[in-house]
Amino acid sequence: MLTLFFRSIIIFVLVVVMMRTMGKREMGQLQPFELVISLMIADFAASPLSDISTPLVTGLMPIIALVLINNIFNVIILKSQKLRRLIGGKPVVLVRNGRIDLAQLDKNALTVADLLEQIRLAGYPDITEVGAAIFEPSGQMSVFPISQKRPATTQELGIQTAYETVPLTLIIDGEIQTENLRHGKLSDVWLAAQLQQLELDAGQILLMSLSSQGVLHVQLRKGDAPMIFKKLDSAQEAIW
Repeated sequence: MLTLFFRSIIIFVLVVVMMRTMGKREMGQLQPFELVISLMIADFAASPLSDISTPLVTGLMPIIALVLINNIFNVIILKSQKLRRLIGGKPVVLVRNGRIDLAQLDKNALTVADLLEQIRLAGYPDITEVGAAIFEPSGQMSVFPISQKRPATTQELGIQTAYETVPLTLIIDGEIQTENLRHGKLSDVWLAAQLQQLELDAGQILLMSLSSQGVLHVQLRKGDAPMIFKKLDSAQEAIW
């Protein structure tokens, strides 16, 4: 029983490490060969657990071999566009200016109902509003509206906007994010000064982030504590 317990831990850790080396794709974004390899890894990982008499190394070697094959395929695909299209497929336009391409729909084994569902999920209930719907190799649908239905941009409206990017996370669950501080060209001394002004300790903070407008947002661990918003003195501190 103890042997099975430790074998399970070893196989779990190794499979997680092996899958991590394969990249960060979601299941719905896997290429066909990646899905096959993932299923085979799951099958090989189960063998040493179902039969304790099987040497652990014997069960793990096929998993390592499959991951190596996957990584070799990925390198080849990056080098060759033709092979990438052969293995992974290529994007296919299913709708042009509100008109469905029935031939491409049949070729990709999709029904009109499937297509309309994906277009509705993209936020377009009326297919006549769709300028293009592209079926991606990952199996996802990219939907683009006709120009008349596209939301107006600030550039088109002639509105000047300030610099804006994603907020920089500084503290998560009491832990200072030193890498983010470096990315934002901020120092531990700077953060300590901000905490001192707020009369807080990092351990009290659930989340602290800095917006590109130079506003510190702080949520404390204490559930009923109010949100804290603090405008920085210098706009330069908010550029990263």
